[in-house]
Amino acid sequence: MECVSDNNPVPIPSGPLDINYVPADRVYNPQPISPVKPLKEVERAAIVHALWSYQQNRTHAARALGISIRTIRLKIIKYGLRNEDI
Repeated sequence: MECVSDNNPVPIPSGPLDINYVPADRVYNPQPISPVKPLKEVERAAIVHALWSYQQNRTHAARALGISIRTIRLKIIKYGLRNEDI
């Protein structure tokens, strides 16, 4: 006997049914979650990437990031970015 769930047959053992029976290949085995980067790191990396992509043109980089030129200037100061960093 088998049960079909999402078009994938699940074999049901013969004999009395055990409500806790789950085939070994169907047991949920979560993988370790990768560490999450702090928002500051992600934001800094996005700004560096945008500035690099637009040859350090702050106006174009800010527009691509959806922020104002004033905001990108303040973020550059906040993260201490220099031309060597980009």
